Amino acid sequence: MALVTPADAAALAVAGLTLAAALLSLVQVGRRVAPGHARTWLMLVLAAAALLPLGDFVRHLHWNAAARWIAPFADAALLVLGPATWSYASSLVDGSVSVRRRWRHLLPALAFLLMLLLVALEQPPKEDRAVWRSLAELMILAPIVVQMAGYGLALATFVSRVRAALRRRGEGAGTGTRPVLRWLQVLFVLYGVLLVAAMATWPWPLAWANVVTNLIVAAAIAWAGSNGVRQVPLAVTPEELAATEDDAAA
Repeated sequence: MALVTPADAAALAVAGLTLAAALLSLVQVGRRVAPGHARTWLMLVLAAAALLPLGDFVRHLHWNAAARWIAPFADAALLVLGPATWSYASSLVDGSVSVRRRWRHLLPALAFLLMLLLVALEQPPKEDRAVWRSLAELMILAPIVVQMAGYGLALATFVSRVRAALRRRGEGAGTGTRPVLRWLQVLFVLYGVLLVAAMATWPWPLAWANVVTNLIVAAAIAWAGSNGVRQVPLAVTPEELAATEDDAAA
């Protein structure tokens, strides 16, 4: 096992902080009662976010044998963040949005996980990872970023449609709807900042890139865990959302 460098130490400290924030947020959200399926989706977002620093933690400790099996789950979690965040936002509008109705959106993550586990099964534990990301890693990350960007666009479109639907209903300025709309907007901003940071740090040394992304993940986890489960669904019907599309097309 290689020695832990100063860059590794910084990455370990931030990854540990992020993992602790994720676990505390999961406990906090699990204890609360939320209407509809919002809590289920939020816990899935937090669980996926917790796997990211866990993967970084074992990698920067140079526990190669453990990283061999944890890394597939951490990498596949990236494909869970997008659909889980979007489904959580949907559940704040329509409380009937369940995991059963949206499970197909998680199939790419499951397929990716199985592929990575098969690769780990066939190959011996790797020696210490390089300081910089390889071209192969970037090629794997590229479609993940495209998927995350797609769900980010879907989230932005969804928030815009909800605002338009409430405006049609005459509740756009109502005090009861403002907190949830504001929260949906904050959720989109947090998601966007994480995505931009992940892309911006690609050319950086791996340890320092992980420091930056984990700091952002920790902040997002702390905010989402403490505020996300408190939101009350708006009960905007699919027909009202569809009407906003008709207005846009007109």
